[in-house]
Amino acid sequence: MLIALLCLSLSAAAQEPEAPDEPEAPEPEPEPEPEPEPRTFDLSGGLDDDAGSALDDFDAAVEDSGELDPEVLSALAPGLSLLEGGKMSLVRGRFSARPLLLVAGAQGDGGGQAGVGLGAAGLHRWWVLGMDTVQLGGESRLEAVGNLGNGYQLTLTSVVGPWLGPVGVHAGPVVRLDRADWEQAGVQQAAGVLAGGRGLVSAAAGPVSLYGGAELAAGLTGGRGTEWTALGGGVVELGMLQVIGRFGWREAPEGALWTAGLGLHFQPRL
Repeated sequence: MLIALLCLSLSAAAQEPEAPDEPEAPEPEPEPEPEPEPRTFDLSGGLDDDAGSALDDFDAAVEDSGELDPEVLSALAPGLSLLEGGKMSLVRGRFSARPLLLVAGAQGDGGGQAGVGLGAAGLHRWWVLGMDTVQLGGESRLEAVGNLGNGYQLTLTSVVGPWLGPVGVHAGPVVRLDRADWEQAGVQQAAGVLAGGRGLVSAAAGPVSLYGGAELAAGLTGGRGTEWTALGGGVVELGMLQVIGRFGWREAPEGALWTAGLGLHFQPRL
């Protein structure tokens, strides 16, 4: 009897379902690491020569950059390029427009004659930063002048060259459309197009810069011959004000023509 009760107890215990195992708590997912902030340069400070801006800090970064892989250029700001040895450089530029008030005249077989010239000039200047000894730069200029009652002149020039310390040497092409009618002086030129070249040498000392040079152009239309021009002038910077002087003497088969001017240009610091 005792043996039968023991067998029944073991059979009932074998039929009871086992309690399910409690599920293990899931491990927390690791927090994603924050993405590194991109390295950028703030170029919103303006583009004037002496303006204190974020570009000054950028120029210092250029000097400390050492060598740079050319593949990195695609991620840099427009205007960046590589110099020899992998150094980084930055091209900066500025547009400007200026009114012109000139005294113009001619010297011919009939003596001398002078008049007033009015006009305007549009300029674009550019220069390269990040260079050690040589500072490369250039200027393109479109100039229109009307000599009241004595003709007109439309000139397009573009010069480029290096600054070696305080001395600059620039050269480039020139195209000119003009007409002269200085009847009293006996100097008359039919309307014609001339093309040639211009070379300038400049020197800067503090707020004063001077330049001198020459231009040679040959007539393409209007029966014009070959003409050469002596050029000179200078700029004195007084804060945001520039005092500009210029003089030109041109020798042509019909006689000599000259221009002289003194003007002011306001250059705001952005």
